[in-house]
Amino acid sequence: MFNQTNLTNARDNLAEICAQVVADREVMIIIQPDGENVALIAADELANLFKTTSHFLHPTVF
Repeated sequence: MFNQTNLTNARDNLAEICAQVVADREVMIIIQPDGENVALIAADELANLFKTTSHFLHPTVF
């Protein structure tokens, strides 16, 4: 599952949360009281997701 935190905690502890996301390779969901929730993910993890997804959407023909 994903780790979660609220917007106030994320704002107050952003550096620590970013370090945790990178170290643990886990997604952090930031819960917003009056809006859509946000996912914080390490940039290389996101790049890997896009790469994997593009292979499924555009398979190479041999």
